[in-house]
Amino acid sequence: MFDFNPEKGIPVFEEEQKKFTNEIAEACSSELTDEDKKALLDNPDPIDHHFGYGMHTRNRYLHNKKLGFLAFDKDKLSAQIVEEIVKRLQEGTDRWHANQSN
Repeated sequence: MFDFNPEKGIPVFEEEQKKFTNEIAEACSSELTDEDKKALLDNPDPIDHHFGYGMHTRNRYLHNKKLGFLAFDKDKLSAQIVEEIVKRLQEGTDRWHANQSN
């Protein structure tokens, strides 16, 4: 499935972008310190991390890289990556709490 950039008529391949987002979220999640995890869980809105962790993901994984798909808005893509990281952290926290109650 793909979407189009309305200005240029160029396809944006959602499947490749989603796969990339998941791969980068996995890589980033494995590098997070406990302090990073707490900051993301305490404030999960990716907009609030635009100049922090969002910038880190853009600089390390998005800028000047061959992505395998067209990324017109790297700010939006980094926000999606931060959202995926937070989702993984929340799911992990939920599993931890479930194990503690058993």
